[in-house]
Amino acid sequence: MKILFLGMGSIGQRHLQNIQFLYGKDVECFAVRNTSHNNHIKDGIATTVKDLNEYYQIGAFDTLDRAFDENEYDAVFITNPSSMHSKTILNCLDFDTNIFVEKPLCISVQEAEEIRDKLTNTKSILYIGYQTHFDPIFKKAKELITSNELGNVISARFEWCTFLPDHHKYEDYRTGYAARSDLGGGVLLGLSHEIDMIYSLFGMPDKFKAIESKNIKLEIDADDTVMALCGYSKGVQSFPLSLTLSYSQVFETRNFRVQFESGFIDCDLNSGRISVIDRNKSEAPEIFESNMSRNEIFIAQMKGFIDAVNCQDISISNINDSINVLKFIENIKKAIT
Repeated sequence: MKILFLGMGSIGQRHLQNIQFLYGKDVECFAVRNTSHNNHIKDGIATTVKDLNEYYQIGAFDTLDRAFDENEYDAVFITNPSSMHSKTILNCLDFDTNIFVEKPLCISVQEAEEIRDKLTNTKSILYIGYQTHFDPIFKKAKELITSNELGNVISARFEWCTFLPDHHKYEDYRTGYAARSDLGGGVLLGLSHEIDMIYSLFGMPDKFKAIESKNIKLEIDADDTVMALCGYSKGVQSFPLSLTLSYSQVFETRNFRVQFESGFIDCDLNSGRISVIDRNKSEAPEIFESNMSRNEIFIAQMKGFIDAVNCQDISISNINDSINVLKFIENIKKAIT
């Protein structure tokens, strides 16, 4: 198997490391590299090596066309800035290759629909990297919600608040893509895992209200804090859902809580813990915990993608859901007052 990487930053190297861990010499890896940085990045720590290509034992090209002139690839990993995703995906689809693109799919619904139109004329798998779907805590929460065993949803609260300067301490966060709107940065796109989860659990809201704030000391030009209130109407049942996303909170919290007619779930994705109260059974909470590390969730996602590539299982493609995530984001932007 041959795999090509477009982007060798933190997330690109994580995926490369996990592929080499899982498949070793059974996979030959290559990269298109427009920069000559030699920072080996693992667990948020950058260490300078003599030659990054030599360190990973990968072949390198300076353009995509040259990479495809030399080889055919079983899959391409697109981990460059979000603003470049659309053009890169469309170029790769010219070669009928399978694609793993880091979230978000791209930066607008218009771009996404152009990608979908072109994808339908190929046999390629296109998977967008929302790895939370492989988290046992999220799976348990989805099982409880979709089974309706706790009754109808009364309300829900989702929160992911983090501190952008802590993300990549080895670089000036203000120059990274997450801080720059021209590169597709900001919390709505950068932390869109939460919106993907909400859409997966509840679908698209009927109503949106939103507000944003700006932390001047953060010195970024992208959205850094957004709070949204979403309204759902499902037959006779309606409920509100609040979402808070922030790059300005100096300690990280990532959780969601759902209130039901006869129960309550409290999910902490950072600690891998979900507390479930079913008043039909007991007033005491039942605790479910996962010992799966963050990187093990990425590994599970990687195995799922490569397995799909090996058997050409196009059902793993999640472009339609990812387009709806972008529509969700655009609805929030329109609702900001």
